[in-house]
Amino acid sequence: MFCQNCGTQNNDASVFCENCGAKLEKPVQPNVAAQQAQPVQPNMAAQQSQPVQPMKPAQLKKPMSKAWVVVAVEVIVLVAAVAVFFNFGKEMNSAEKVAEKFFVEVANHNFKEAYKTLDVEENDFINEKNFENASCNMQLSKVNTYEVKENHSEDKLGKDIRIQYRTKGSSSNRDYYVSVNKKSGKNLLFFNKWEVSPEALIVEDYSIAVPTGAEVTVDDIKLGKSYYDKKQSADSDYYDYYTIPEMFAGEHQVVVKKDGMQEVRKVIDTDEDYSYYLDNMVMDDKLLEEAFDTATGDLQKIYEAAIAGKDFSAISGMVDKDAGEDLEYVYENLVGDFESSSYETLNKFSVSNIEGTASQYNWSSEEELVVQVELDYDYVVDYTRNWFDEVTNETSNDSKSCYINLAYKDGKWVIVEISGMYIYY
Repeated sequence: MFCQNCGTQNNDASVFCENCGAKLEKPVQPNVAAQQAQPVQPNMAAQQSQPVQPMKPAQLKKPMSKAWVVVAVEVIVLVAAVAVFFNFGKEMNSAEKVAEKFFVEVANHNFKEAYKTLDVEENDFINEKNFENASCNMQLSKVNTYEVKENHSEDKLGKDIRIQYRTKGSSSNRDYYVSVNKKSGKNLLFFNKWEVSPEALIVEDYSIAVPTGAEVTVDDIKLGKSYYDKKQSADSDYYDYYTIPEMFAGEHQVVVKKDGMQEVRKVIDTDEDYSYYLDNMVMDDKLLEEAFDTATGDLQKIYEAAIAGKDFSAISGMVDKDAGEDLEYVYENLVGDFESSSYETLNKFSVSNIEGTASQYNWSSEEELVVQVELDYDYVVDYTRNWFDEVTNETSNDSKSCYINLAYKDGKWVIVEISGMYIYY
């Protein structure tokens, strides 16, 4: 006996299905015995002409099993579910849907989710953190409504999706294009895989030039050897060049540091500036004070050596060796100013009330920053005059200014130029 519920064969004596427990209904059989027991009216004529044939029982149609009904319904439901799955999956994994997701996530400032749709290879400057400052994010900051339009262009490898939108308070439409690339593999085994192309969001080969020896960081990333542009740097005596192969277009924080220099902080916008060039740095106040103190001490030492008539070697340790020849000529003239003559003899020379300023001057050929120190001071000269056999002691008081230019080399300040130290009396 077959179960009408699940179709399992059971013993004829079973009352409930051994598989599903449903009550078994025995099929109704025709009552042949009753039909044979009914009296038959004899037909004498027929009996005489032919033999009597026995009656055949009527055949009953077997009703469709409930199990087959259930199977048929499940097949229909499965086919419908598969159709829905493919239609829904095709739509949700379409190029248009991926482009729309990117647009919506950026408009909602959900940059983390928007970044997940990008077809990028991460590096120091192409990552989720830097994507938040990309200029495309600013463009979509006030989207009010939007609509995905027809494809602008497409091929087997990618599509350009046009999204039309309006910003809050605007009465005109704007267009935003999202390019998507077809990737290898499938989503959910059946559907094409698409990712947003970042090409329109990225600036390539961004150049940065800073004074030689300066340290540069961009978005807290130090630009080391991997970003150093050897060719451009070799062509310059005063600047180091760096190139960033790829970075998101938009604003970036640049910090430049160098020993003795004031730190430079600058926000660059790659949409406005195609490179960053720092032509100079301002010297740190402490270093300027050191240069001023050095120049003040050098002034006194140079006068003392010149008055004593010492040769240039007495002050050579204070000067730059590359400027030695020029400085030796200046020094020898100063020695000549103090030399005694037949009618004048120097007795004493003193300097007092030294004041002045130290300021950044220029870059020397050795790529060192030069500081110009301007010194204002009073001086007193005591000397003896022998004029027409008349000997008198004289004193000359005056004020003057001079310039001493210093460069910082090998950990100390050295003189590269002197002007105005001559004395008249």
